Amino acid sequence: MALAKTLREYPSTERCVGGVTHFNDAPQWIYDLDNPYLHGVYAPTLDEMHVDNLPVNGELPADLVGGYFRNGPNPVHTPKNRYHPFDGDGMVHGVYFRDGKASYRNRYIQTAALTGELATGKSISPGVMGPFDYSVSRFGIKDTSNTDVFWYNGDIMTLWYNAGDPYRLDSQTLATKGHYDLEGRTQRRMSAHSKVDWSTGELLFFDYGDEPPFMTYGVADPQGKL
Repeated sequence: MALAKTLREYPSTERCVGGVTHFNDAPQWIYDLDNPYLHGVYAPTLDEMHVDNLPVNGELPADLVGGYFRNGPNPVHTPKNRYHPFDGDGMVHGVYFRDGKASYRNRYIQTAALTGELATGKSISPGVMGPFDYSVSRFGIKDTSNTDVFWYNGDIMTLWYNAGDPYRLDSQTLATKGHYDLEGRTQRRMSAHSKVDWSTGELLFFDYGDEPPFMTYGVADPQGKL
């Protein structure tokens, strides 16, 4: 990677995050846009990988077994309009611990929006900055599932900030299993920041929107029944 752009070429990005660093694994289209949420620490990566035996500084406890997961925006295609971080395609990163060793894996969440855009090779849905287009999505904007990640009912679940569709991922491979539809709730969405009660295994969820009833709240048991 190399620092290659100047203040004159990228005034907004320069003021927010400093110089525009070029990354080998980033899509080249980001360097045509002066948007601080596409550069520096926010720059997307197109690479999906699995790396075993990561270097460890110090020592990991031998009895530490589990994983740490992070979800965030990682746009694949040039935005259809002004870019906001909520518009970036969701990518989950996982660091796994076992026998004093660590491994890493990352995968895109194969949302309905992303699979459609991969098929066409370009952005289809508008982002949260609008204008909304209900001809391409029942949300009017792109549901990226890039906001939340948590464990529920045997799988990882991801959610989007603006009450989108929940997606299920395999915790070991991070492969997307598809939508997670709560029984009796197929016509409603689910917002990020819904929570699992670790003492009961219940999912406490909510959604919201611009039309009545504006907000709903519910509880599902550990098996996904309302």
